Amino acid sequence: SAAIIGYYAWVSNPLDALHVLYSAEVPGTCSGHLQVLERAATEGCLFATTGSPALAHAAEECGNVVADGAIVQAHNRTLVSFGITKSGILAIGSMTEFDIRLLEFQQLLSGSEWLVRSGKDLFAPLTSARSAHTVIGADIKGRVLLFVAEGDA
Repeated sequence: SAAIIGYYAWVSNPLDALHVLYSAEVPGTCSGHLQVLERAATEGCLFATTGSPALAHAAEECGNVVADGAIVQAHNRTLVSFGITKSGILAIGSMTEFDIRLLEFQQLLSGSEWLVRSGKDLFAPLTSARSAHTVIGADIKGRVLLFVAEGDA
């Protein structure tokens, strides 16, 4: 079995340090394709990775997106979302459009599935392919953990 290369970062001040960048070929949407390294360089990022559901090929598939306080997309789908409210509270869970507006998120994006929930391991690989993954989580101190595993797909 080949080794998997991974990177991680702890973010102690997520309200100030984490930002959702999205492709905006059509302003106000997440349509198009974003080159992570190029965009990260223009924004001065120290650490950058991809986010949103892995199979997002169309704008409506990228789930819930809030960038710097502006709602780019909000759906009533049951995708797991991670967000930071304008008051700095970290929120993880399934969010409706109503929740997103009510909680006043500063940053938010959707993922595809829970890996751990309430201390239980829920990870179930969909295939045996070595796919790249980004994992985001938080600890009791309010720090955010970003983990990125490289893969072939």
